[in-house]
Amino acid sequence: MNNLTKKRKKKGFTLVELMAVVAIIAILAVVLVPTVSGYINRSKKVAIISQVRIALGAVETYNATASTTIDDGTTVTDAVTTIDDEDIIVSEDVDRIGSMTIGQARKINKDSDAIKNITLDGTNFSTYTEPASE
Repeated sequence: MNNLTKKRKKKGFTLVELMAVVAIIAILAVVLVPTVSGYINRSKKVAIISQVRIALGAVETYNATASTTIDDGTTVTDAVTTIDDEDIIVSEDVDRIGSMTIGQARKINKDSDAIKNITLDGTNFSTYTEPASE
């Protein structure tokens, strides 16, 4: 009977061991979640900058070849409608920056720290704050 009691005691984990594992997982979560969410936010901003470059390339191509031009006050959505050429641009290429003006897109394209100056609304562009002049 002494062997039965020894076998029974060795089964499973103790409450202290389980609590230690839960504490370690909680510490890892506290450390990693902000880091991962920062990387996700940065990647969304990089996607917006990429779409800015696509939009500006399409506008420059259109302005060079068409009889009319798209000015800086035009929104990206209106520019895509004006261009109306799937070989140059389609709305899916710029779906995150539709409300942005071409002028804002030009400023973002020139800004080497644009990632710091873009504000998001979920995954879409919200605002751009110009850096202070030096």
